[in-house]
Amino acid sequence: MSRLRLYPIQTPLSPFVLMEYQEALIALCSLQEAYAYHRKLEARVQDPILLEEGTSSLLLDAEKQLTEYFHGLRQQFSLPLAFYGTEFQKQVWQQLLRIPYGQTVTYGHIAETLGQKGARAVGTAVGRNPLPILVPCHRVLPASGRIGNFSLTGGAGSKKFLLDLEGAVYKK
Repeated sequence: MSRLRLYPIQTPLSPFVLMEYQEALIALCSLQEAYAYHRKLEARVQDPILLEEGTSSLLLDAEKQLTEYFHGLRQQFSLPLAFYGTEFQKQVWQQLLRIPYGQTVTYGHIAETLGQKGARAVGTAVGRNPLPILVPCHRVLPASGRIGNFSLTGGAGSKKFLLDLEGAVYKK
């Protein structure tokens, strides 16, 4: 039986849980979301997964890198990530990793990059990003250039905080 490790951390935004599965980070979310993610992961891999709270060198490194990010000392993360989603979602999440620190792109830009006609499907995939901050979905804006929605705890306020931390330009 495989194991899914949960590790609670504190951030300036909110308390979160880092989730490690098979030596990769798979989620950064609230504790309640972690339990739902566990059930979804079991269904996706079609195997029971033992859920445990604990730490590992990867989780401690992720916490350290997030702390450095929130203190303005880190602009890029170097952590093993694993994505569990549809092929389209994985393509979108890979595009998010290409957005430089302090920069923004639109949902439409990502859609064009992936050869999609519309931005709505991209927006849905961005909203389902299981690794916010680490996979910088906060750097994606609607065509208006305004903040728009954000799935992380705190919603648009959290997105604004992250964009301001990075010195990104957006319409206020």
